[in-house]
Amino acid sequence: MKRSRSLSVVIVLSLLCLQTASRAEDVAAEAKDLEKTKHRVEALQKEKVAILENLVRQLEKDHSDGLVRMSKVLNTKDRLLKAKLVLATDKAERKAILTERVALFRSLERITMRDYRAGEKTVSPSKVTEAKLRRLDAEIALAKE
Repeated sequence: MKRSRSLSVVIVLSLLCLQTASRAEDVAAEAKDLEKTKHRVEALQKEKVAILENLVRQLEKDHSDGLVRMSKVLNTKDRLLKAKLVLATDKAERKAILTERVALFRSLERITMRDYRAGEKTVSPSKVTEAKLRRLDAEIALAKE
């Protein structure tokens, strides 16, 4: 009876060891998959930044040719800054990007207010308010950093 009990304990312990080893392999495989995903997302994000940089240059030229409004250029610059923020690796880099966003939204707010005061039909009071809120959101994000 003692021998059979000891054998049962050994078998149970062996099964637990095998189960633990199998789980460790699963965790290692999951970690490897997670790392691959992280690298893939980072590569895609870098590609997005490059495309947005090109688009900003194109829109700036289009704006100088009178084809698009400055608000379109600034909104695309904001998309670029958001994409760069995702890739930022340290606090100083994040603060610099957030500071740039605040300046961008101050410009957008000034342009929106100027156009509203000039009687632009496409600029309503709600667009002026929205521009102020976007600037405030950017300033809050910077203050939190």
